[in-house]
Amino acid sequence: MATDLETTFANAGLPLPPLPVELAAGCQPWGEWTFGTRQPESRLYEIEAYVAHALRKPEETFLFLGHDGYGTNNWHLHYFVNCEELAVFLQTSWGGAFSSEEESRAVVGHLFQLIQQLLSFRGTLKSRCPDKKLVIIHSEVGSSRWGWFAKTPLEDSDVGVWEFDDAPLTAAIRESHSLA
Repeated sequence: MATDLETTFANAGLPLPPLPVELAAGCQPWGEWTFGTRQPESRLYEIEAYVAHALRKPEETFLFLGHDGYGTNNWHLHYFVNCEELAVFLQTSWGGAFSSEEESRAVVGHLFQLIQQLLSFRGTLKSRCPDKKLVIIHSEVGSSRWGWFAKTPLEDSDVGVWEFDDAPLTAAIRESHSLA
């Protein structure tokens, strides 16, 4: 894992995000507040581009972390991970002029704990649902949702089945518990 990532999060008073072991070693800095296993193809704020990529190329693993936004208050912390059996896309407020740093820090810490729980279910997901991938999007900008998708690439015309939920991480954890 890049030391710059540790320093960046520590300086911001944030906990380190949960990193899948197989992706952590390849995580490197791509900008002042952007880290990933490869150079991002678009701004992290464009979360749907990363979701679409994960659904079109489910076998291609990646990890992206960063801070991106615009204006005075539309700034978000981004965490995108695409593994074989699980994909998580997080976009939560961080660093806006009118946001409370203390409250944002607590929310980020809580969301990272939920993601860690989901990552701990990867073995169960792999054994119980070998042909499917659990995809979760938690966004404070767009729609939050989760769903099961085949591990085969989706075409632009394909439509998956999404469960829309205000708390998609918690819903996905409940779903994962039901498999155990």
